[in-house]
Amino acid sequence: MITTNARTKDLEDVGLLLHSILRYAEANAERLDRSIISIGYSTLLSNADQAACWLAELHVDTGPDWDGCVWLERLEEISEGSLAQMLYAEDVDVESAVIRWLSRR
Repeated sequence: MITTNARTKDLEDVGLLLHSILRYAEANAERLDRSIISIGYSTLLSNADQAACWLAELHVDTGPDWDGCVWLERLEEISEGSLAQMLYAEDVDVESAVIRWLSRR
């Protein structure tokens, strides 16, 4: 979505989501009870990949004001309630997390 402005997942979407998840973990390391290593890089990468697929399928943002830059800004967020926060887990229902996150936007 970021590089193509299309309703398809691309590697930039996955990479940005993974980077955001890792930034979220680093920014909140002192208060989180799980480390990146304990959750697993492959788990977090899988969460990012699944989320990018669900985002491409479920989002309804279209029109002249929408482009990949909007997604770049939204997906890089690491604040409370961000998608990165929701995906920083070992056992997350990714589809539900994406639906909750999209409904807040």
